[in-house]
Amino acid sequence: MIGRFERVVVIFGGRDENFRTFEGGKFEARTYEEMEEIERKFDALDHRSTYWQMFKDKYVKCSCGEEVPCGRFTNTCECGRDYGFDGSLLADRSQWGEETGEHWTEGY
Repeated sequence: MIGRFERVVVIFGGRDENFRTFEGGKFEARTYEEMEEIERKFDALDHRSTYWQMFKDKYVKCSCGEEVPCGRFTNTCECGRDYGFDGSLLADRSQWGEETGEHWTEGY
């Protein structure tokens, strides 16, 4: 596990001096050590002649057993549980906005 996340999928993308874009690699990490290795690979890329970016797709394991991608502000499992972008389990929607008068659809 990497913090709350079951796994992290990392994609390197780049753009050369002529603004052509390309994918430089796709990697998956399930431990901090694997994530550090991916970051070392990213750091070893030629950053002088190419503009590189690292995109991370993070997934949590729901208590129902399903993997839930956490790429949005609110991420909902098929079983109905909601997770934040940081992988934290959110309160039931019936409790959302109780203190502020907001409706749960405003954060979705």
